[in-house]
Amino acid sequence: MASGMSSYQISSEPLASEAGRARPGRKWKKENKSLYNHLKAIGDYKEPFIDLASPGTLTDVLLVLVVVVVVVVVVVVVVVVVVVVVVVVVVVIVVVVVVVVVVVVVLVVVVEVAIVVVVVVLLAAAVVVVVGSVVAV
Repeated sequence: MASGMSSYQISSEPLASEAGRARPGRKWKKENKSLYNHLKAIGDYKEPFIDLASPGTLTDVLLVLVVVVVVVVVVVVVVVVVVVVVVVVVVVIVVVVVVVVVVVVVLVVVVEVAIVVVVVVLLAAAVVVVVGSVVAV
């Protein structure tokens, strides 16, 4: 054994970094009490301020807040896009209906004026024929 190194009995439980935990569990601390106390004494082991591996930590809360904000923003954007599309479709339908109504009204007026002109021309022709026949007699 190298000089200055102590021998410690280490349990088979994986270390915190291997187990994906932010700090060793109680079982590891209990089974490796002398190593744990030695690491604490020399300052190589520090209890984390927040245990990032446990649920309900600040990291989890921030992650949930970020997800909620993203979902809310996506929902708002989708709703705004749907409302804009519906408004544009309604405006286009209204414009098409107004144009069709105006065209129909203009056509009706033109046809009525044409009918009046034809009637006036026919009456004038009838008057000319009657006047011509009276003058001829």
